[in-house]
Amino acid sequence: GMFALQGNLDFDIITNADKIDTIGIINTGGDDVELIIKYGGTGSITPPLNLPFSTTILVEVLAESTTTFDDNFTAVYVTPGLRFGGQIVSVGAGVQIPVADNEVTDFANVDFLFDLIIRFGS
Repeated sequence: GMFALQGNLDFDIITNADKIDTIGIINTGGDDVELIIKYGGTGSITPPLNLPFSTTILVEVLAESTTTFDDNFTAVYVTPGLRFGGQIVSVGAGVQIPVADNEVTDFANVDFLFDLIIRFGS
C-alpha cells in the first residue's frame, strides 16, 4: 500500500561508561556499564509518482531514555526525511531535530542522517 507504520524498540549497552564522565558528555555517576532504551515509530507515505524508482516521504519520532545514569534523562527527536529506491536497494536522507532533550540549546544541534539499505534474499 501507499501508507506504512513501523514501531521499534532498541537497547544499547555501553561498557566502559565511566570514561564518558572524564570527557564531560553525560554524568554516569562513575558506573562502568550503562543501559539506554530507544523506542519510537515511523509513519511513511509512498505517493504514486511517475519515476523509475519509488520515493517515500517519512517522519520518524525517536525517544531514548537512560535507566542507570545518575542524571537520568529522556530525549525525543523528530526526523522528517525521504527514501529513494526499490525493494532491494534504497537510499535515505533526513534531518533529526531534537524537540525534548537536556542538551538542546539551539537549532545547531540537529543531525543530518544518510543511510543505504541493501536487502538480501527474497
